[in-house]
Amino acid sequence: YINTTPLIDRSDQWDVRVDHQFGTKDSFFARYADWYNPILEASYSVLPQRINNHYTNITASNTYSFSPNFLVTAKFGLQRSTNYYLEGGPDVVKEFSLQDIAPAWNSTLPNTTDILRSTSIPGYGGLGQFDSTDGPEYFLSWTGDATLIHGRHALGFGGRSIRSSFYLNCTFGYICFSTAQ
Repeated sequence: YINTTPLIDRSDQWDVRVDHQFGTKDSFFARYADWYNPILEASYSVLPQRINNHYTNITASNTYSFSPNFLVTAKFGLQRSTNYYLEGGPDVVKEFSLQDIAPAWNSTLPNTTDILRSTSIPGYGGLGQFDSTDGPEYFLSWTGDATLIHGRHALGFGGRSIRSSFYLNCTFGYICFSTAQ
């Protein structure tokens, strides 16, 4: 078997940045970045593989100078990533009237479709699909620090808090060919 179908890998990235000086003592910075990376791989054209990767990053920082010797900075960051995988195309279950052996997959995600779980009966050809969602995965970070300068001495202190959450959804069954094929 020689694969003659192309791998289509598109990558769209963009970001927006804002810097603002509110006065001599207060400055602000923020950035929003987004990356969408859909991939269509059809080496086995009957069961193409679709991968949608989506990443977002948000950061903001505010620095305030209370005096020439005392500076405080507060920062916030958010990172979100989602990886969605589907092998087999969206209509395999319906096209082959297999709803009885592949019950509906009712996920809260908008791109999820009914899939055929791997089926293997000895002596007969078997076939299955794969669906997986890794995310959204969130990392939220809050950071604060202060610097006090007195003569030749600089005292810095601060802290950070991070919160993360991760949604993982996998149904198992890969492209599976049994011995009859």
